[in-house]
Amino acid sequence: MIVGGLSKIRNPHGKNFKPAKWVVKLVFNNVMKSVSIDSGIKKALFLPFYEACCDGDSRRANNVIYEHFKNTDWDWPLFKKWECEFDRYNAWPPYFVDYVKYRDHDKYETERQLISFISLFISFKIYSLIRYHQGEDCAESSKGVYEYTWEAVAEDHNVISKQLADKFNRHELAELPPFFPGDSCRLKLNHTKVRRLSA
Repeated sequence: MIVGGLSKIRNPHGKNFKPAKWVVKLVFNNVMKSVSIDSGIKKALFLPFYEACCDGDSRRANNVIYEHFKNTDWDWPLFKKWECEFDRYNAWPPYFVDYVKYRDHDKYETERQLISFISLFISFKIYSLIRYHQGEDCAESSKGVYEYTWEAVAEDHNVISKQLADKFNRHELAELPPFFPGDSCRLKLNHTKVRRLSA
């Protein structure tokens, strides 16, 4: 049981989305480990980013990251890894249409696009963690009447998303979706009644 709650509602974008601070910090730190930038910048960035998350303001969250990242020497090796995979399979997620258009000739717009991917990646990772623990709470409160299982569902036709969703559903992948920046995979909670309630 998660004490203190994770979030008031499910939607990761909207004015009523109020994730618990420890949830945002956990996901923020995990994602930011994959970004190469001065640790002091990451530390200064967290609180204004968290406040933007709590207001459900994705544009402000993007701008907060951009204002801290601009004019610095930063890199995102994790994205470069996935960029190679997208090119290899010719399987770019729909989120990246503008990035592909600008990446070879517009440095400013490319950087803005990458920052929006970081922000979205964090937001949907937060949402997944909240959903996962909500499912644990459902299982606990059902007192064994229902069996709950998680399924990763790819919401588009991206071949990489489908492959990773299949691995997750075969219990070969422990990480919660989204599995990469721009991944459409989301968690779906399934339940089956396994016994009747006691009279």
